Amino acid sequence: MLTIERAIVYQISACTFYRKYIFALLSGLPLFYSLFKIPKCLRTERALEILYDLSVIIPARNEESTIGTLLKSLKEQPWQPKEIIVVDDYSTDNTSDIAKEFGAVVLKTPELPHGWTGKNWACSIGAHYASGGYFLFIDSDVHFEKWGLIRIAAEYYHNRGVLSVLPFNRVEKVYQQFLSVFNIVTLAGVINGVLKVKKTYYGLFGPSVLCAREDYFTVGGHEAVRGSPVEHLKLAQRFKKNSIPLHVFSGQKTLTTIPYPGGIGNLISGWSRISVSGALSGSHSGLILSIAWISGALGSTFGLFGKNTFTVRISSLLTYGFYSVFFYSLLRKLGSYKVWTAIFYPLHIIFFTGVCSISLFQMITGKYGWKGRKSAFYR
Repeated sequence: MLTIERAIVYQISACTFYRKYIFALLSGLPLFYSLFKIPKCLRTERALEILYDLSVIIPARNEESTIGTLLKSLKEQPWQPKEIIVVDDYSTDNTSDIAKEFGAVVLKTPELPHGWTGKNWACSIGAHYASGGYFLFIDSDVHFEKWGLIRIAAEYYHNRGVLSVLPFNRVEKVYQQFLSVFNIVTLAGVINGVLKVKKTYYGLFGPSVLCAREDYFTVGGHEAVRGSPVEHLKLAQRFKKNSIPLHVFSGQKTLTTIPYPGGIGNLISGWSRISVSGALSGSHSGLILSIAWISGALGSTFGLFGKNTFTVRISSLLTYGFYSVFFYSLLRKLGSYKVWTAIFYPLHIIFFTGVCSISLFQMITGKYGWKGRKSAFYR
């Protein structure tokens, strides 16, 4: 029999839970809203005015399994850039031979100077060699979709400043599903002023950066950020200080990657190198929204366990469903993720937290490099 005292206790506990329930819902909405604003590259007009003066610079270290796909996709574009430069950073495989087969200019990096990371050194070597009026720095593990390079060049013509595209993940293996949270947090890291009507951005994406030659050397290029493992975020800050606007786009139907084909160990190694330093160097508002989103997402699962009333369990289930639906709707913009990835999102958040812990340890000890290439600065 329900006494008045029990009824009062029940109402108080229910109100306490519903406050948590509402917080869990509201904490995720700002992040979802801001990420849905990231545009696609859709233009194609006036692209040739950029392409004919564009130097594509590809830093590469032991990329024989991926660089051929990238160079093939470049050769299959309707129009070609002025030049394609592959900077081979002491590869021990057939990276250089494959690049030469596709007609790319291949540069060998000199000995890594003290204070540089391998990727920054390779990009700087390529930029000083390049003859184009525009530079497109592109990672060797991505490839262009049909008309992808045209769309990127056209968007740059109309926007100018600096342009960066987040590659669309073609997820083929189970372990690659665990990239889901990393992708969302990466996107959040470039957001600035999420509640403003006018879109503004704080950072750039590492796999692709397009800028004018003059702007690149004005801000000091990769030499100015030579020791940073998150050079794309550090460069973004230097561009902003020089009043050079940033523009970011999603890679749907433009730029694609098959992430970390080497296995889950390769994935953990890659993201542990940059997770914490990237979060600290990225957008502060994006970091706050990401923390709120993760807190709300995990909080929505608590009511599913323990001795709770039927009403509490139903409310928790609805909140969990809300996060699953919006999680999947975001992931569809970022890659070919499966529905079950969104359904079991707490597991992916836990994995993300674990890799961030490794990243924090590496940042404190300085024990990280670029694909086996230790920075002299961090030895």
